[in-house]
Amino acid sequence: MVTAIIVNYHGHQLTARAVASVLADQPDAQVIVVDNSTDAEEARALQVTLPPQVELVIAPDNLGFGKGCNLGYARA
Repeated sequence: MVTAIIVNYHGHQLTARAVASVLADQPDAQVIVVDNSTDAEEARALQVTLPPQVELVIAPDNLGFGKGCNLGYARA
């Protein structure tokens, strides 16, 4: 199984496109999106935009890219 971890920072539209690209190529992939935005509106936009099979992790703070990846990896 392929797992893709995508870290979002105030870019829900680009993140949704990245997720769509992964799923178009690997429909059975596990996709985990970590939202580093610390913005409730951004989190809501992701919840509405992402397909239901994508796991969305809302980071408590902006952890940075590396720690965001680690947070997603912990869920893989």
